[in-house]
Amino acid sequence: MKVVLTYCILLVFVLRANSQDSTFVQIQNMLDTVPAITTQKHPWRAIGTEIGLNMAMRGFNRFILNDEYAQINLSSMGKNLSTLPVWDTNSFSTNLIAHPYHGSMYFNSARANGYGFYNSIPFNVGGSLMWEYLMETKPPSMNDLIATTVGGIALGEITFRFSDLILDDRTIGVERVIREFTAGLFAPTKLINRFFTGDAWRVKSEKGNMIETLPFVLSVGSGGKMIKEDNRPGYNTGVGIEANVQYGNVFEEPIHKPYDWFWINGHMNIVEGNVYLTQINGIGAILNKEIYEKDNLKIMGGVFQHFDYYNYKMETKSGRIITPYYISEAAAAGIGLLINKKKENVNLRTRMFINGIGLGASISDYFEIDDRDYNMGSGMSLKLYTDLIIKNKFSVSFLSENYFIYTWKGVDEKLSLKDLTIPEIDFLNVQGDRSTAKLRIFGAEFKYRINALLYVKLNNRFFTRDTSYKYFPKVFYRSQENYLSVGVTV
Repeated sequence: MKVVLTYCILLVFVLRANSQDSTFVQIQNMLDTVPAITTQKHPWRAIGTEIGLNMAMRGFNRFILNDEYAQINLSSMGKNLSTLPVWDTNSFSTNLIAHPYHGSMYFNSARANGYGFYNSIPFNVGGSLMWEYLMETKPPSMNDLIATTVGGIALGEITFRFSDLILDDRTIGVERVIREFTAGLFAPTKLINRFFTGDAWRVKSEKGNMIETLPFVLSVGSGGKMIKEDNRPGYNTGVGIEANVQYGNVFEEPIHKPYDWFWINGHMNIVEGNVYLTQINGIGAILNKEIYEKDNLKIMGGVFQHFDYYNYKMETKSGRIITPYYISEAAAAGIGLLINKKKENVNLRTRMFINGIGLGASISDYFEIDDRDYNMGSGMSLKLYTDLIIKNKFSVSFLSENYFIYTWKGVDEKLSLKDLTIPEIDFLNVQGDRSTAKLRIFGAEFKYRINALLYVKLNNRFFTRDTSYKYFPKVFYRSQENYLSVGVTV
């Protein structure tokens, strides 16, 4: 835990040094006049990176992990090519965070080789199709194709831009190694490309950004966390680590390209010595337009892509499960309003979104087979975030997230899951139980800035799940989380 937190704080200070660099400040002040940075496209290098990535991962799974599904041959490839995609039975973390992250690497193989946002999407699709049809003995997965492609776009563009902030071709020595390694954690295929071209160690007179550098705010914090389940006495305690990036300023700078404004939030929980990735939330602007401006009130509207991953399933040393709930919005987009009202030393900001969910998920109380204990589906989400900031010193924030997931391809009532053979499980092709899940998160946050760098924050959130099943009794579940943290901000 200390290693993770120390590394995060080190990253903050590295980026803080960037934000204070005179060249960096000059670039920010010239955003409206600097033309877009152009990069030559290298299609075969991008394709080769994707193929090499898939082959390396397949080799690791086959020869190191000795996974059965990686024992591919021409026969398995031919069979998959004649098979329609099915809904698979992999775990929540594999399907709804690992696959989107894998997709981000496909996306960045194109972005790092000169392709723009939209032109990188076909590379994402191609890499996912190659993996699903040629790299596994199991049938191609419908949910993997969606999560890898659409979720990969969201995480891909965010990690590409964030890695671009970290890299600095002017640096040498230990600082250069830290920057290249850290950027590679977020965008591995970008690091591979830099090694292939020699940019990873080549020193230049300029920073070497592939895209225009936009203003950003990075916060990293840690503190004590208490989790309460209504159906169990007492609190479960642990340590939380959080990181938040706000990229671009939609109210000050025009949005010319997708993700010129985005927000991403990540959390890890450490419980009884075990580290869990519990939360990733991302919102990126695809299109944005000013709707109204008068008397220090500005309203912006647009189209936004969303990515949400909540996985609070943690296990104690005694084997007891803590807060077993999942929420996923792996493929989602919709419209939103961003409102900013300034008055003297007070700033009120509100963000409202309504989304269609192409692929989402929630925990199931009854469906359990192979590694699956959750239901996938489609639906919609409604989100509201409000921040009241006083003198840039004290802030009060409220959030309300509402997800509605409909599992439309469910298990038949008469089917006994425990009696299925492995081939039958592979081709079961269901999203889970026939159900409708209503998932709600409501939270309040109180934050005080000690100085320009340090802050202290108290956060309280309530989670509820109301799931109606076609063949089983309805289930209502509720939990609460309290989090007191101290952090640093760039």
